[in-house]
Amino acid sequence: FGDVHGVSAAHGQGMRDLVELALAPLNLADPDDEEDEDDVNKPIKLAVAGRPNVGKSTLINTWLGEERLVAFDMPGTTRDAISVPFERNGQRFELIDTAGLRRKGLVFEAIEKFSVVKTLQAIESANVVLLLL
Repeated sequence: FGDVHGVSAAHGQGMRDLVELALAPLNLADPDDEEDEDDVNKPIKLAVAGRPNVGKSTLINTWLGEERLVAFDMPGTTRDAISVPFERNGQRFELIDTAGLRRKGLVFEAIEKFSVVKTLQAIESANVVLLLL
């Protein structure tokens, strides 16, 4: 049988050693080293989500200190997720303004369904999501 390696599926003991042993012949780079280098240069993605007309675009404009995003008192002004670079105290951010979300039963138009899909994709890709109610 060769070398025997004890593994506990119920408790996960010995799994890391087994995986490292199995991957050793492939000479793969350590993914932890690569992620650390990339994480330093990547901005923190912060998505602002919420219902229509709660002030998502206005909040981002306030953070930016300028009127960068269109903010209007009519629902549906923001249709697509809009990404805006931002830096504060040396930390880079990517602020993502999303379309307003309504209950599933109230979404009928195709353009609004598209907006919901784009908002959900932005939420999925974000590191932090701020929910405005």
